[in-house]
Amino acid sequence: MDTFSIYVKHLKPERCNCCLKDNVVSRIEKSNLFTCTQCKIAKYCNVDCQRQDWKAQHKRECKRFKQGREFWIKDSLRVEESGDGTSLFIMATRLATEIGDPKLAVELYEKAAGMEAPCEGGHPTAMVHLAYHYEHGIGTKQDFAKAFQWYSRILSHPFPGGENVSPTFLGLSRLYRDGLGVAKSKEMADKYAAFSESNAGTPEEIAHLEHWWAKQSQQMKE
Repeated sequence: MDTFSIYVKHLKPERCNCCLKDNVVSRIEKSNLFTCTQCKIAKYCNVDCQRQDWKAQHKRECKRFKQGREFWIKDSLRVEESGDGTSLFIMATRLATEIGDPKLAVELYEKAAGMEAPCEGGHPTAMVHLAYHYEHGIGTKQDFAKAFQWYSRILSHPFPGGENVSPTFLGLSRLYRDGLGVAKSKEMADKYAAFSESNAGTPEEIAHLEHWWAKQSQQMKE
């Protein structure tokens, strides 16, 4: 199972706060739930569910939900001030997989991706998660161009890490295959699909793959 599948599997599922019916089998499927504008946590199938839940329980719990979200925002600012990108990344992942607030998770991943600690160039795994969120519209508006930008940044990262490179290759292969956020190209889709089978984890190893592919392509043309 690839990194993306594992991450999605652990995302807290969306469900109506009233009828408690799971709205989606997977978070990468499109949700039609809408969110309470006050607490930004409780979700509902429709207005009837929202009204029923407000009378039954949400009138009491809405403030508590809102305070809980404000706590995470305040704590994230404290972590951001410390300059620790890894702690911010962990907090974002917990928000997405345990708390059920992918919107706030995306905001924290953005911040972690821009922090120069623990490594130069930003937190590469936060970049992978950002690319996932933008590619599939989880906690943010679906934006294939931004997904492509984040995947590309990982490949140009000075310390991308092997655990991040393979899912990045797979992500780029998907985008090129379907022409999402980038011009459709079977050649590029096939290239990155092939690269994903490698164990590349450094800029040098990525460059080696590119050189190998260019050489293979040239030989095929001859």
